[in-house]
Amino acid sequence: GSINYLNLLSYNFYIYLLAIAVILYILFRHVTVAPKASRIHMLNLTESEYILLFLMNGEN
Repeated sequence: GSINYLNLLSYNFYIYLLAIAVILYILFRHVTVAPKASRIHMLNLTESEYILLFLMNGEN
């Protein structure tokens, strides 16, 4: 019972992470329309690098 419960927890956890990744991608798409996009494009950041930078700032 306990092993199946832990597997269920990890399964839901990865789905939760996937949902967060999708939300961040959608948010990034909306941010590109904002004036902040000019600064992002000046830094020549790719989408993946911007998402990683966002996640790193969130952890700090």
